[in-house]
Amino acid sequence: MLQAMVAIVALCVLCPGTLAAHPAPVDTAFKTSTDSKELGEKMQKSWSAFAQAVKNNNLPAVKAMATECIYCNYCLYNTDKENQVFVDSMKKNPDGWTAKITSQLQYLPVDKFMKEDFADIFAAETKAKMADKAALSFHNGNANRKTYNKLCISSRIISSNPNFVEVVINNPSSKPGLNRTFTFIETKDGYKFCGFSIVP
Repeated sequence: MLQAMVAIVALCVLCPGTLAAHPAPVDTAFKTSTDSKELGEKMQKSWSAFAQAVKNNNLPAVKAMATECIYCNYCLYNTDKENQVFVDSMKKNPDGWTAKITSQLQYLPVDKFMKEDFADIFAAETKAKMADKAALSFHNGNANRKTYNKLCISSRIISSNPNFVEVVINNPSSKPGLNRTFTFIETKDGYKFCGFSIVP
């Protein structure tokens, strides 16, 4: 219970934009709300390949479809040990800790993310939902582009104004009210996985 409360407080304090309601997806193929059919098809192809790699636990393939770091505030407190460090640090130095999280800690090097958080984030229930079109919604994620303005994420972008797509899996677990959002950035090599968040 404490972990859930900390998670909600962290979301409110550190990334209020993630709690905003997602815009309704536009009625196009595969419920993609990007601005053109071509981008929608490109994202659909990227998502299908990503979901297949995750399903097969093909970690090298998943890594190849990801940016150099992954934005994941949730990853800072998703284990008992991390949660305790999070709580203790917040109590000792709330302003300094919040600044450190915002500027540094919530951007995990992809190798660290794969080693420490892949199994939790891509649990069996989530994997099953990733291929279920009825459980997915695709949204334009450009409103949150400032969150991903990091060299480890945006070094391979195709323009100074890249497209972002958020793929929401509607409550894949038995825990009430927890939707999972996977964010992708358009790069020279197609869409790359760059962020994960849990939205109440």
